[in-house]
Amino acid sequence: MRRMQHTNVTASWGFTLVELVVSMTVVSIIMLTIGVMFTSSYQEAFKTKGQSEADNSLQSAFDIIEKDIRYSISFTGTSGVNPFIDRYGMSTNAQSTPYGWNYSLPSLILTSYASNQRSSAVARHPVYENSPISGFNCTNLKMYQPKIRYMTVYFVRDGSLYRRILVDKTTPRCNNEEVAQKQSCPMDAFNSGTVNSSCEARDEELAQNVSALSIEYYNSSGDRIPQQYTPGGTEHIAEAQSVKMTLRITPPPGNHSRSRTMQITRIN
Repeated sequence: MRRMQHTNVTASWGFTLVELVVSMTVVSIIMLTIGVMFTSSYQEAFKTKGQSEADNSLQSAFDIIEKDIRYSISFTGTSGVNPFIDRYGMSTNAQSTPYGWNYSLPSLILTSYASNQRSSAVARHPVYENSPISGFNCTNLKMYQPKIRYMTVYFVRDGSLYRRILVDKTTPRCNNEEVAQKQSCPMDAFNSGTVNSSCEARDEELAQNVSALSIEYYNSSGDRIPQQYTPGGTEHIAEAQSVKMTLRITPPPGNHSRSRTMQITRIN
């Protein structure tokens, strides 16, 4: 009678070297894929957020610019020096001599009538010059006197678009009436407390990360004024009825700029 033979089976667990290498490779590929997906999603979200903020900034800036242009009385080629004294210009430090703005920086210079109250006030009215040579007095006929004017300058400094106000402080006014518009200067100079005595407010920063600003002028017939940057161009600017303004913002890291172009016409 044959004896039954028993076979001992030994179970073993684990990976061979080849299996381990393959597993690590697969896991690495999966982790890398997940990492790339998360990175791409984050970059896309960051890009979308930057573009949205840039679009909002462009819209906000153009809302202010459009309102100023609509109610201005002229586009101006240069601010000159008197009576619109500015001792700052693009610098944050006061200069020893007044600074004269020029549209070819490029910058946009608007001339408007000064008023006794802000634009939102219902009872506001123009402020008139006290000019005896006009033949009219300030008591009963001041509406026939010349009106006091102020200038608004839009310019780019250190990647930001600013709005500066220049006020006529030297021309005598009827009844010594105060002008609601305030002369402005750089924000950091105003905040330091060491500003020139002519400065009464800080420049308004309308947009950051500005990478380009271009301005074209058009006459009342809708034709572009090609001589705007030729000698004597300031005389041609006085004929302009509208401007086409392009503003470009490039948020960091700088690979997704946004721009907007708007043509705005004066109503005065």
